Amino acid sequence: MKEDEIDLIALVKKIWQNRIFLFKFLGASVTLGLLVAILSPEEYTASSSFIPTSGNTSKSGSLGGLASLAGINIDLSSSGDEIPVALYPNILKSAPYKLALLKSYVRVEKDSMTVRDYFKNKPTAVFSYIKKYTIGLPGLILGAFKNDESLLNEQILVQIDTETQGFFKLLDAILVLTVNEKEGFVEISFTDSDPFIAAQIANSAQSLLQRKIISQRTEFSMAQYKYTSQQYELKKQEFRAIQKEVAVFKDRNSAIGNAQFQTKLQQLEAEYSIINAVYTELAKNLEQTKLQINKDTPIFSVLNPVIVPYEKSAPKRLLLIVIYSFLGLVIGMGYILIKEPLGLIKKEITAL
Repeated sequence: MKEDEIDLIALVKKIWQNRIFLFKFLGASVTLGLLVAILSPEEYTASSSFIPTSGNTSKSGSLGGLASLAGINIDLSSSGDEIPVALYPNILKSAPYKLALLKSYVRVEKDSMTVRDYFKNKPTAVFSYIKKYTIGLPGLILGAFKNDESLLNEQILVQIDTETQGFFKLLDAILVLTVNEKEGFVEISFTDSDPFIAAQIANSAQSLLQRKIISQRTEFSMAQYKYTSQQYELKKQEFRAIQKEVAVFKDRNSAIGNAQFQTKLQQLEAEYSIINAVYTELAKNLEQTKLQINKDTPIFSVLNPVIVPYEKSAPKRLLLIVIYSFLGLVIGMGYILIKEPLGLIKKEITAL
């Protein structure tokens, strides 16, 4: 058992014997951290938080038996499902959302340009992309194991060129949506070297996200309104036609009072009554559908509106130096400890 135990004193002695190498390696790590801290451009993060709430989703009755007799099926008892808050990040990752955000406009000094053009003309955009695959590489590797089917599914229909894919990856690195399901609020943030640009794009991203949610939530009600409106117009024409037919029949046969006349008149009046009842109910239902659209439209209570950030969010230079120093210390000590065993293994392999 004693042979399997680690001799800590021997390990400490080995590190102390190689202390000059360790100090040199540590000094190089500190220097590298200092360079990264100095060369990293300043970044500002603009953010906003809001609470998504829904209107009353109770539904009014349908036309019932009269509409069924007329061959019309209008049922407002169910509506489109509301998007769960946990799925909001999937909207930001979707191709249509990113394309819409790239087409939005920002004010740069006295000029107005799209976000796409701003990224094209922004030299630091390349650094942000490199930063994601260097400093942010561990998080990127962990994120690769997560399921993300939204972008893949939508790219089947949306053709994306190489340049746009690069902008998509850039947006993934600097546009962040955080969902606090426990507290019930959503925070969206955007990071850029220019605080005014960061605030503008964060505001556009929030507005676009809310419009997408509203569009999805009211999609069913809007379709129902369109269908009801079409049926209403058709029944309106039919009602006016039967109304005119009854009036003309009465005028032409006002002096006739036989049974055949009465039977025909009763048939026309019965048909008129049914069409009039359905037409009246359709008119009511059309108004109810208008109200339903308003009910289905989500309301967003803004907790913190987007403001121009005055404090930089990055780089945290002292933290960078500390991290590089710690990594240098750990790597240097690890090299000292495994250098001798690796040498022995190498000799055994060459001796074979």
